[in-house]
Amino acid sequence: MKQDSGAFIYAEEELIFRKINLMKKILFVWLCCVSSTLFAQWQSLPSIPNGTNIRQICFVNATTGFAVGLSGTILKTTNGGQSWNTQTSGTNQSLMAVYFLDATTGFVSGSSGTILKTIDGGTTWTNQSLTSSYAYMNIDFGTASTGYCRDNHGSIIKTTNGGTTWTFQSSGNGLGSVYDLDFIDANTGYTVGGMNGSIQNTVNGGANWTNQASGTINDLYACDVVDASRCFAVGDAGTILTTNDGGANWTSQTSGTTASLQDVYFYNATTGWAIGKNGTILHTSNGGTTWSAQTSGTSVNLLQASFVDSNTGWVLGENGVLLTLKNAPLSLTQENKTTNTQVYPNPCRQQLSIDLVNPTTNIEVLDLLGRSQLQLQTLSVKPTVNLSALPSGSYILRLSFEQDVTEQVPFQKLDE
Repeated sequence: MKQDSGAFIYAEEELIFRKINLMKKILFVWLCCVSSTLFAQWQSLPSIPNGTNIRQICFVNATTGFAVGLSGTILKTTNGGQSWNTQTSGTNQSLMAVYFLDATTGFVSGSSGTILKTIDGGTTWTNQSLTSSYAYMNIDFGTASTGYCRDNHGSIIKTTNGGTTWTFQSSGNGLGSVYDLDFIDANTGYTVGGMNGSIQNTVNGGANWTNQASGTINDLYACDVVDASRCFAVGDAGTILTTNDGGANWTSQTSGTTASLQDVYFYNATTGWAIGKNGTILHTSNGGTTWSAQTSGTSVNLLQASFVDSNTGWVLGENGVLLTLKNAPLSLTQENKTTNTQVYPNPCRQQLSIDLVNPTTNIEVLDLLGRSQLQLQTLSVKPTVNLSALPSGSYILRLSFEQDVTEQVPFQKLDE
């Protein structure tokens, strides 16, 4: 008997619809089941060996990192900080700072004018030290060739040839005590210090430094330059400052803590962390409009942070305490959800459309390991996301709103 074609098409569409619904249910249940383990927040790692000697860490990717400290200590990890191997530094000087341009090329600075360089991932280190009785406490590169160091008396040195040679820059401009420096390119950088909220910036590669009005008398310990216009600084009594105009004006942000903040890191203009004493970790997803406390699991003083992306980072604490954020907190049971968000079609192919009640400030697509796949910023209430560059599979759509509210929606991308 000949089958009616309309009935056949209807039955086929019904079958596809049921499969899609089943796929959604399976994905949602699976995400809920694994969220408490897979999408963990801050976790403790084994303490770094000789932890009381360690002064700074630097990770170059999710597995490879370096730690430096007293008595010429240089350590390397290739498993995300689970274990560390000693490298031969060739010096007994105290090493205070480490900076890597990539997995092979890095620099270390320390006492008595010590500067070391490696071009083979730390297998060998060459001495580029200067004649100085001071300790170089920070090192930062704006480009692969142009870098800066500051010593414990506020002086700054500069290289324009990848560290082959270093030259002294004038410190007779009121730099005073400098605790941190950060450059976004070869010319634009900031320093912060401990004298009445001291902040300086340069736009000509350190030829001139301009004192800026920070609006605080608290000591400032760290800064992070996001772009040519925006920089963040942190310090005593929970102080967080930001500028959106290249330092012409600085405004105070509400941190929600009185703990002394020792370091700050921003992955982009909206997503950042500040860490400090008594195990304090703060996070923002809206450029510091609001900050929320994250559970560190420790009460030790936290000294420095190193991130390789928005989901993967490490924090160094006193006595070699080491924390890691291997995946962003994606638990569907822990998020602050908004209402009436529509995501369609789901499953999708090339494009995902979103209908919102309130405009989102940041949209991020993550895989099921919490790794960021793409980001975009928009103020639209009907944004679309182009997914053509992503392979088929299961993903998380994370929407960030004002007041540090986030919503996470699972979706499926199909093959063409």
